[in-house]
Formats: sequence, structure tokens, C-alpha cells
Amino acid sequence: WIALSCGLVLLAGHSFPTFSAMGGSQLIAQHILLISGAILIHLAGHALRAEKMVLLLKPLHPHCRFAVYRCLAIGYLFNFVLPLRAGELIRAHLLGRALGVTRTATFLTIVFERIVDATMLGLAVVIIDSLSGEWHTIRVAVSMLLFSVLLSAGLLYVLRPGKWVLEGVL
Repeated sequence: WIALSCGLVLLAGHSFPTFSAMGGSQLIAQHILLISGAILIHLAGHALRAEKMVLLLKPLHPHCRFAVYRCLAIGYLFNFVLPLRAGELIRAHLLGRALGVTRTATFLTIVFERIVDATMLGLAVVIIDSLSGEWHTIRVAVSMLLFSVLLSAGLLYVLRPGKWVLEGVL
């Protein structure tokens, strides 16, 4: 709730001069439904990301939902404040400490989560580009998708249960 409140305050403070110049109260009144829908979709995206992390971390720690949500919110806060997405490193550190697992394991789950995100984004680009008929962009999107699928398959092979290739690290 703190991250949501800070985000709304920053959004209002940043957007107020623009809204005032454009007749802000009329703009907000006309688009309040769209703004509310955008906020709900944004919150649903955060919930889906957290639930994806819960699924990835369940083999390491079966009761991790609260810690994942808390560390995700803190990671978003630090991503907003620090450069180069350093909040992901802080999220891995805090999550590892909260769950009592190694930071390497939590960091690798975050890396895997990003690979899955890239795969889904690549799939969306392939679908959209195939509808547009741009064959050059389709080839680029398919190669990006293939690379992410191979990378995620390799990471799953390395991290497969019972056969830890990185046993000394994790």
C-alpha cells in the first residue's frame, strides 16, 4: 500500500501541471473510467508477477506468498529510485533473507522470471507482426522468441530438481 500511495502521489504531482494546462478537472472527469481501468490492470500485473514468483519459489519454500509480495513492492521502490534496475538485486537479497534460502537461488528465479517475460513478449510480437504482414520484423521476433525459449530451457536444465548442476553454488 505504501508503494501504491507513493506512486499515486508522484503521478498526481507530476501530472498536475499538464492537467491544469489542458483543463484538468474536465479531462479527469471525462477519463476517470479509463484511468481507473489502467490502475486496475497495473495492479493485476503486479499480482500476476508476484504469483509467478510464488510458483517459482514453491519448491524452495512452500509458504512464501507474503514475503514475495513484500519484497516485490520493495524491489519496485528501489527500481524507481536506483539506476540500472538495481531493485532486482535488492529484491533477491531481501527475498533470500526472508525465506532462508540463498540469494543466488532467488536471483536465478528472478532471471528465469525475466526470461519468461521476454518469451511472452516475443510471442506477442510474433503474433502481432504476423497479422501485419511485415516479414522482416517477423524474422527478428521469431529469432528473439527462439533465443528466449532456448535460454529458459537451458536454465531449467541447469536448475532441474534433484540434479543440481550448480550444487556448490546453490
